Parts: sequence; structure tokens; C-alpha cells
Amino acid sequence: MALDRLLVIGEDEAYCQPCVSPVWDTSLTCHALIEAGKEALPRQAGFGLAAAKQVLDVKGDWAVKRPEVRPGGWPSNTTSYYPDLDDTRSW
Repeated sequence: MALDRLLVIGEDEAYCQPCVSPVWDTSLTCHALIEAGKEALPRQAGFGLAAAKQVLDVKGDWAVKRPEVRPGGWPSNTTSYYPDLDDTRSW
């Protein structure tokens, strides 16, 4: 069942995470490394992973009203047609 993949069960606690988010988690980890002044190699590898996962060639239904806008985002699920709109190409 899909919900089972979201359960995190530890020895002393259990919770259901809202989603599996490898790109968000990687980006947040890289940000924390920058803030902590850690070496650049892990950050570069993490940002490389996020860049490789970015969808730049698939337009979703949003393109009906904005066909001139280039796609660029990271899908939260298995379809590339719905990238997160709050993940920008700013980095």
C-alpha cells in the first residue's frame, strides 16, 4: 500500500511523513552545509543530483494559459506534468 511507504517507524516513535522528497531533502541538506560553512564537495554533488532531476522539457496543463513559459521544476510524484511551482530555477 502506498501509505506504508510514508510510515517511519522507530524504536521510540512513529510518524507518517507527508511525502517522500529526495530533491527537497537534498536541497535542504545542501543549504544547511552552506550555512555551516562545510566543504563544497558534498554541496556540489547534492546540487548536481537536484539539477539532474529537474524537468525542463515537459509542459503540464499550466501551459494552456502560459505557453511561452519554459518548464522548470521537480515533480513530487511519478509524473513530470506537475512539477512543484515553488521550486525555481534560481540556483
